[in-house]
Amino acid sequence: MKKRFAIALFFCLPLCLPAQVVFKTIVPPEKITVGSSFRVQFVIEGAQKVDGFKTTGFPDFRVVAGPSLYMGSAATLLGEKPVRNIVYTLEAIRPGHFLIQGASALIDQKPWTSNNAPITIISKQEAEAKEKAAKKYSANDYYLQPGEDPYQKIKNNLFVRVEVDKKTCIMGEPILVTYKLYSCLQSRSDIIKNPGFYGFSVFDMISLADKVQTTQKIHGKLFDVHTIRQLQLFPLRAGQFTIDAMKIKNSVAFSRSLVHKKTEQEIIEGMYGQQPISRPSDAVYYENEIETSPVTINVKPLPGTNKPVSFSGAVGKFFLASSLEKKTLAKGEQSFLKIMVSGAGNFIQLTAPTVQWPEGIEAFAPTIEDHFEKTAMPLSGSRTFVFPFVATQEGAFQLPAVSLSYFDIDSNLYQTISTPSMTVAVKGKLPSAKTKLIRQPSIEALNKRSGQLAAIIVSVLAGMVLLYWIFRKREGPTDVTIATVPQKDAAALLQPAATKIHRHGPSFFMSLYQVLWQYLAEKFQLEGTAINKNKLLETARQKKMPEDILQKMIQVLTICETAQFTEVPLAENREALLQTANDIITALEKHYSEYL
Repeated sequence: MKKRFAIALFFCLPLCLPAQVVFKTIVPPEKITVGSSFRVQFVIEGAQKVDGFKTTGFPDFRVVAGPSLYMGSAATLLGEKPVRNIVYTLEAIRPGHFLIQGASALIDQKPWTSNNAPITIISKQEAEAKEKAAKKYSANDYYLQPGEDPYQKIKNNLFVRVEVDKKTCIMGEPILVTYKLYSCLQSRSDIIKNPGFYGFSVFDMISLADKVQTTQKIHGKLFDVHTIRQLQLFPLRAGQFTIDAMKIKNSVAFSRSLVHKKTEQEIIEGMYGQQPISRPSDAVYYENEIETSPVTINVKPLPGTNKPVSFSGAVGKFFLASSLEKKTLAKGEQSFLKIMVSGAGNFIQLTAPTVQWPEGIEAFAPTIEDHFEKTAMPLSGSRTFVFPFVATQEGAFQLPAVSLSYFDIDSNLYQTISTPSMTVAVKGKLPSAKTKLIRQPSIEALNKRSGQLAAIIVSVLAGMVLLYWIFRKREGPTDVTIATVPQKDAAALLQPAATKIHRHGPSFFMSLYQVLWQYLAEKFQLEGTAINKNKLLETARQKKMPEDILQKMIQVLTICETAQFTEVPLAENREALLQTANDIITALEKHYSEYL
């Protein structure tokens, strides 16, 4: 009996123990060539709280990027345990044997140090010699031997993979997704289908235009690795979501004779069959399609316990600051309240905080200024909400504190942060018209000035045409045709959404979202991976699009996303939302020649 009890106690004992903490340094096992980049990872497993992480530096290397923090979890016999991965990207600058010193941190209130990790750097000459030696013992990848199956050879030497840093997360927690093409062939690849990311907000980090390429040895063979796309996904709701496949069509060239040549890989998007290809006569070509495997992401809901009433979906670690452009104003004078949210987390899902404006202050919808570190994971930087306001009465006005509630992944707790209250003093009236005063012109004033300028330009052009016609009349009759650019009818474009405005469910928002994106993508010439809100904002600002229209445009898209992919009940007036979309399209068409 005692023996059985002892055995049972032995097997049950691990269930009573806390998760074991692991703190380790990981470097690539293979030798690194001078000039190449590699990653150093400091992995912390099983820790509930981590503070004061620091390294001793990397004096023998150049720091390319980092630190970047990746959060995740690992399955164990005791369930899932948290995993933190702090990553630095370094560049090797000289050959030799080096030691990456371990990092230190305060883990669950105790000091820890990770292991030291050795790494070997070789010169470019040594790397080239090794590559040449390897080629002597391997078949030439560009030569198709008699009887050899070309499609099997393509399959072994050209493939695409998708990598995700985690498959289980909570709402708002970022997921790093990377698409890579591996090749050691002479080929031309075209992305014919991008995956859909339904249920997520998307922030693009790397695209084809960045031309990120590395090399990787797989089963003893050296592949060129092209990063096609890297992005962060922010889950909008709980549940299971599937990232479908990315599909790529390839045209692969094999030499008719045994040759040695460098791998050449061209990757394009949506242009297959539209560009002429020069095909040397000494090669034979084969075409195939490859695709990534679908990936299922399990998104867990945020804890319901102690959730603040004001919580609106912010997940990460944030800081809040506020400032006034002017603290002393004249009656009717405009000023700005700036509220800056900084830190790391799901910035692209953050909405403007609620400001309780006192009576006597008239405020307007805020504009948004984003400053993000594009390569940081999770997304880091700041989002500033700029509220214009005017004082309609004299006196001293107290602007109450502004709060932001967010869920802190590290502590697994909800946090609420606030700005201090501020006072605005309003004295007297605006100076008379005789006094020079520089103010930001209103939209109405800008439109009026634009109209006056347009009238002057039209008058001048009409005079020039008249003079031209008089002089040409002496030489004989001439037909003059003035070309006009037809404007698109906003109501007709939005008709598919208008027909669903009274239907229950998200069908109206889905239709409006699709119609508006289709129009904006065409208007701003966005294709493939460029169809995202960040690129849209960048392109629109380059075209000097008015900021108020730009913010309305993003607001409508965000509301439609929220309605489609979350279960949050929206109190949005559908008729007003449709009218706003109509105003956006009308404004773009009206000012088409100026923007585009």
